[in-house]
Amino acid sequence: MKNKIIFVASLILILVDLNVSLAVRPTYILTAQNFTFRSANELVFDIYILHTNPADTVFQFAIGQYYFYFDTMFCAGGTIRYDYAPGNIGDSSDFPFAARPRGPTRVGSTLRVNSNTVLGLGNGPIVSGVAPGSKIIRMRLRTTAVAFSSNKLSDLHLKWRNSNAGNPYVKIFGYIGGTATEMTDSTKHFIESISLNLKIIPEGIYYDLFNQLTRRDTMTVYLRNTTSPYTKVDSAKAVIDSVNFSGFFKYWYAPAGTYYIAINHFNTLETWSKSGGVMNLSDTAFYDFTTDALQAYGNNLKLKGSKYCAYSGDINQDGIIDASDLIKIYNDSYAGVTGRYIVSDLNGDSVVDASDISTTDNNVYNGVMKITP
Repeated sequence: MKNKIIFVASLILILVDLNVSLAVRPTYILTAQNFTFRSANELVFDIYILHTNPADTVFQFAIGQYYFYFDTMFCAGGTIRYDYAPGNIGDSSDFPFAARPRGPTRVGSTLRVNSNTVLGLGNGPIVSGVAPGSKIIRMRLRTTAVAFSSNKLSDLHLKWRNSNAGNPYVKIFGYIGGTATEMTDSTKHFIESISLNLKIIPEGIYYDLFNQLTRRDTMTVYLRNTTSPYTKVDSAKAVIDSVNFSGFFKYWYAPAGTYYIAINHFNTLETWSKSGGVMNLSDTAFYDFTTDALQAYGNNLKLKGSKYCAYSGDINQDGIIDASDLIKIYNDSYAGVTGRYIVSDLNGDSVVDASDISTTDNNVYNGVMKITP
C-alpha cells in the first residue's frame, strides 16, 4: 500500500511538471530597429528578437521567417535591392551562422528573408531576455536611383506581413517540451516608428549657475492621442543627460503622427506638450521643453535662470503640489534622511533638507498643479 501511495504521488508530480512545462511557453517581441541612412540611396536596419518571460522559460530558437511590406514610391523610380549589410553576414548577427536567415528577395511591394535551417534540439541559440534582445540580422535596402524619395523612415511605410495577410507571413518557432513549435504572435511584431530626442529639465536638480543638472535621471514619456479621452498610445523610458538635458526615447507601438507628449518623473509634476499636440512625430522627432513656457500645455513651466523647467515637488504623483507633499519632505528633513534618488530629495544632493522644503513650499504657495486638455 505504501509503495502504491508513493507511485501515485510521483505520478502526480510528473503530471504537474508536465502541465507546467506545457502551460508556460516562451514569449517574445520581434522588432525592426536602428534605421540609419548610410547614404542618400542606402538604408540599414536590424531585426531583433527579445525573450519577454525569461524568468519562467528558456527560449531556444528553432527557425524563423521574415516578411515586410514597403512603399515602392520610396524607391524614387529606381529598383530596390534588399540584402545583408555590411558585406559579410557574419559581422552583423548575434546568432550562429546556421540560425541566421538567408536569401533576401523583393517581389513588388514585399520584402522577404527566407527561413533558415531548422536547428536540432540543443543546437539552437538561446534568445536573450535583456533588451533589445538577440540581433537576428542586419539588413540593407538600396535603390538604383540617386536617392530615396525621402529621408524619413515613416515615408517608407515599412510594416510586417503578418498572419492576417495569409501565407506567406512572419513565423517564429522555438523548442517547447523538446519539440520545435510555432509560437508566432503577430501582436508582438513592431517597427521602430518614432524616435524622440527630448529636452526636459526638472526644476529641483537644475543648477542655473553652472547650467547643468546635479545628476542624470530617468524619465518615462508617454505619447497620448490629441482627442478626448487622450489615451496613452505608447510609452518609453530614457535617461536625461545632465549637460545637454536630452534623452532619446524609442516607441514601438505608436505609428508616426501627431501626439501630446506627457513627461513623468518620480518627484516632478506631470507636464504635457503644447496645445494641439506635437505634429508629425516620426523617426527623427525632436522636442524641447526648455526654450519657452509655450512648449508646455497651459504654459506650465517655471523659468529658472535661462531655462524653462518642469515643476518639482509632486512627491505623491497626484497632479498637484500641496501640503501632503510638503509634509513628506518636512518629515524626511527632520529625520535627516540621506541617500541617492530619494523621492523627497528634490535637488539631488543626496540629503533632504531646507532647500528641498523651500522649493516645494514655493510651488505650494503658487498653487502649482498639472494642466492637461
